[in-house]
Amino acid sequence: MHALGIPTSRSLTLISLPRIEVWRERVEAACIATRMAPSFLRIGSFEALNPPANVFFIGGHQQPSNLEGLRVLGEWVGRRVLRLEGVEWEGENRTAWGKKLVLETAKRNAKMVAGWQVCVTAPTSFVQWAKVDPSF
Repeated sequence: MHALGIPTSRSLTLISLPRIEVWRERVEAACIATRMAPSFLRIGSFEALNPPANVFFIGGHQQPSNLEGLRVLGEWVGRRVLRLEGVEWEGENRTAWGKKLVLETAKRNAKMVAGWQVCVTAPTSFVQWAKVDPSF
């Protein structure tokens, strides 16, 4: 997917552990895959700091909102991960960045999911795509 310009994590290592069994539909040898990405932040990283009201599920709404933590995370993501343009982060001319953060995140997620859809619905395989870019 990387060769197609679709944002995805990249494989760093794959370690085989043939003496450890994994039980699925059949017994298989275990392995550990290590992935890399510019960021492993998820939408849930924000939800954890401001859980939805009236929803209880494992991992959610079990702690009070931490709006200061949410602000710190949002600023860090806006500055360092998304590198939002046109935002004055400090000083007298500080600008509101929340709307830009949400819109940029939505745009990037939509583009990524659309790319996944193309890969899932295309009548071809990744092996054929690999021929497009030899670095794949």
